[in-house]
Amino acid sequence: MSTTRPSPTTARSHTTSSSPPRRAIPVMAVGLTLTLVALAVPVVDQLTVGSLAAHLRAAYAGTGVAPPAASAITAYLVGLGLLGLLPCLPGLVAVVVLARRTQPPTGVV
Repeated sequence: MSTTRPSPTTARSHTTSSSPPRRAIPVMAVGLTLTLVALAVPVVDQLTVGSLAAHLRAAYAGTGVAPPAASAITAYLVGLGLLGLLPCLPGLVAVVVLARRTQPPTGVV
């Protein structure tokens, strides 16, 4: 009779306190928050400080070409950010649904 010892990778217990989908949720939430901040920064800048418009004027000062409108650049940045945000939402929803399905039942003796 031959007995084989299980390898360390197959002998691991799956009783960790946090499964991979549950650990992924906070990381994905941080990424989503940072994406939303990146979306808001150009809009807040245009409404308050105007550093993008000042930068465009300084960059195009000696060229003889009119600088592009800061509102157009802001609209482009916000549109690009929204386009980047779209793939995040289905992934976040899928991970949350998977985490809820794999939660152990509570109150069962």
